[in-house]
Amino acid sequence: MKRILNKISDYKKSMSNVKQSSEHSVFQEYEHIPMEIAIYNAQGEYLYMNYQYLPDPDEKALLIGKSDRDYCQLKGIGIESALERKLFFYEAIEKKKTVQFTEKLNYTEKGKILYFKRIFKPVLSKDGKEVLYVILFGSNLTAIILAQKELKYLAYFDKVTGLKNRDAFYQELDRIILESARTDPQRMVAVLFCGLDNFKMVNDSLGHAVGDLVLKEVAERMNRMLRATDYMFRLGGDEFTVIIQNIKNEYDAGQVAEKLIQEFDQPFVIGAHEINYLSLSVGVVIFPRDGKSSEELVRNADAAMYNVKNREKNDFQFFSEEMTQLTNDRLKIVRNLKSVISKKDYENQFKLFYQPIIEKEKEGNYRIAGSEALIRWTNPELGQVSPAHFIPIAEESNLINQFGSWILEKSINDFIHMTEKHKQNLYVSVNLSAKQLRSSQTVKTIAQLIKHTGINPQHLQLEITETSYMEDESNTIDNMNALTDLGCNFAIDDFGVGFASLVYLQKIPAKSIKIDRSFINCMGADTKNKELVKSIIQIGQNLNKDVIAEGVEDLTHLDFLEDNCCRKFQGYLFSKPVALDQFETYLADHQMIMPVNRPVIDYPKN
Repeated sequence: MKRILNKISDYKKSMSNVKQSSEHSVFQEYEHIPMEIAIYNAQGEYLYMNYQYLPDPDEKALLIGKSDRDYCQLKGIGIESALERKLFFYEAIEKKKTVQFTEKLNYTEKGKILYFKRIFKPVLSKDGKEVLYVILFGSNLTAIILAQKELKYLAYFDKVTGLKNRDAFYQELDRIILESARTDPQRMVAVLFCGLDNFKMVNDSLGHAVGDLVLKEVAERMNRMLRATDYMFRLGGDEFTVIIQNIKNEYDAGQVAEKLIQEFDQPFVIGAHEINYLSLSVGVVIFPRDGKSSEELVRNADAAMYNVKNREKNDFQFFSEEMTQLTNDRLKIVRNLKSVISKKDYENQFKLFYQPIIEKEKEGNYRIAGSEALIRWTNPELGQVSPAHFIPIAEESNLINQFGSWILEKSINDFIHMTEKHKQNLYVSVNLSAKQLRSSQTVKTIAQLIKHTGINPQHLQLEITETSYMEDESNTIDNMNALTDLGCNFAIDDFGVGFASLVYLQKIPAKSIKIDRSFINCMGADTKNKELVKSIIQIGQNLNKDVIAEGVEDLTHLDFLEDNCCRKFQGYLFSKPVALDQFETYLADHQMIMPVNRPVIDYPKN
């Protein structure tokens, strides 16, 4: 390097007598030095290039006096390389110091990438104030860098599946744990320990070559079930791990585990071999609940997985068995709901029951003003499932809209049948979930049902909870206004147990409020509860809304409500929810007038 600089210095002394030509004898001895050399003027234009830098004399002649941009265009190199080199060039000019950097040249037309070690050395005037020219030295690092990349790949990737390996898994898990402790202590992360069942049979009977192809397809199938933010690793042998970030609850992790397990329902076809005996056993841990270090999490996940393998395999288990049971129950409900929806098996599994809504006409006389439609589910596998159990799960799983439309259609058709047969002036009240309320499709569905069934929309009451209209407020209220414009009425269900303010009550177009049954049931326990019920009735009256008391079960409830000007009731004192034919019996027996002083039927509360 020193010898080259001395020669360049000699060249500097003779610059006034030398033309800027790459063929001048001053440069001939540098032509075959095994290092790339190029010389620029202070404006970044080429003065000289040796053979190592540019072997073709015709190309060299074209580029003398031109810039690196011209060089990249001539050689088919991405222009970003010229721009990056320019930054280092002017750094050397401005600082009047040597600049070193690694350069990546992307030969776009040839589809190859080369790497170089580069040095820009500015040559200064005697007083050191002026840069006369800049020398570029370069050496090809491509083989070294590719070897380093290969070593890094081998260190952190599994060659069979292309997944990251055990070392990468621990590195990533440690990073997530450290980051969570620093930025978000409440963050929940799931780690799934996955072991293939019966994989040894593949290697023993079909050989390791087939086994490797199976492992590759296993990785592809499982990866399809994950989000972009999740990570999957192969630890070695038949063991894989998955890190699921930012979950809301344990149930989310259980859903992923079940999806991974279901990917093994289809046989693996490798050449002429069909392999139908592989399954997956999964152990699940939740950070930070089940461990605060990677070692503890892995130990517990591994233990949970082997518990599955020692039982029936082809299943998953949380480190906490209690959580496994809860999640299994939820997943069974989701699976069976999906089956009902896909087969449209509503009539065979779902039944609508109707609970009368009673209105006081005069002292001692009451009439059936309407009915609330309540869904009941009897499933071949699960038996009777409480709506309090499956409705929230259906909402979380985004299934509620699909069978919610059936409930609307069925209840409206039942209502039309009842009123036409018995000539009674009633209304039907149907519950809408928060997701239905936010969906514009619900508005379209109800509009179509009104048109096709001919129901008077004033006879259709839609029940919503307080919290259902607090999320996505603008869109929800737009939908409510659209349904009100159609002629439908709204009732706020379970009033008092949510967090809605009076501002919301003024905003939303609700005709009625329904006092939650929990307030009615507790009136006898504390006078404060009675005062609370009395206040709710007054709020409803002040806002010009009908007030319906739910959970009215004895005469003391009824007396207190009547004394405080509540005129509509729903509860076991009058009737439990009954099937359509039983409700029709009420109407056929002329039980529109229901004096309370007669004996009250003691219906079982189920």
